[in-house]
Amino acid sequence: MLTVGCKQNNSDNSLKNQKTSHPTAQNEKGQRFDWSFVHKVKNINGYTTEAGDVDHTIIIYSDGECSNCIIDIIDWIEKVRKLKNNKVALVLVGKGQDEYLLNYNFDKYGLKLGNQEYMLIDSSLALSKYNSFIDQNGGGAILIDRDSKVLVKGDPFIDKDVFDIYLKRGVFSK
Repeated sequence: MLTVGCKQNNSDNSLKNQKTSHPTAQNEKGQRFDWSFVHKVKNINGYTTEAGDVDHTIIIYSDGECSNCIIDIIDWIEKVRKLKNNKVALVLVGKGQDEYLLNYNFDKYGLKLGNQEYMLIDSSLALSKYNSFIDQNGGGAILIDRDSKVLVKGDPFIDKDVFDIYLKRGVFSK
């Protein structure tokens, strides 16, 4: 498969190339995730920051203007759907300045959201402004608990240590 880099910094910002490290070495572990950014973005399907009947939230963020990144997100969502339990919400944050292109890419590649799956379009990069540990140019995944505490940042399908945390916390079932 040929992967073409995103336009920002001439680098590949897809989920597959997210830098991961052992979770205990990450500075963001234990920080509170700041949901204030939600009021600065376009909320596509009614996401609310109220925890409700959710124990964990997986936040996936990526360049919504990059078709390769969108394909990676769709692939990632399909993997998560096979493993996640019912008390886990999935919040997708598509970053980019061109809201039309974001919507076009999500429609083109058939992104259909299910129960407890939400889409936010972040054209002002508010996610990284309110959460300094998130790279504004890259993509990635963050697992937070009911109290918005960051448990781990990284891709559980690439990093075994991250996957083990998802299993240990009951986010994924075998």
